[in-house]
Amino acid sequence: MSRDHKIRCREIAAYALKVGRIKKPDRCEACGNRGPLVKHHDRYDEPLKVTWLCTHCHAVHEGAKRRRLTSRC
Repeated sequence: MSRDHKIRCREIAAYALKVGRIKKPDRCEACGNRGPLVKHHDRYDEPLKVTWLCTHCHAVHEGAKRRRLTSRC
């Protein structure tokens, strides 16, 4: 996956949020906490399929993903 493809996916999601095509919840979809939420994409070929995570859950999720990727080497 190229960096440009990831950036474009994020841009599409940001625009969809701006025009109301997707909605930002008020709670993290993983733990239910309120607070700063970030968009998370499991797949960059589906830019409108967004999981909203608090910064803590996003860091945990990304760390787990990195560990899975490096364990394959």
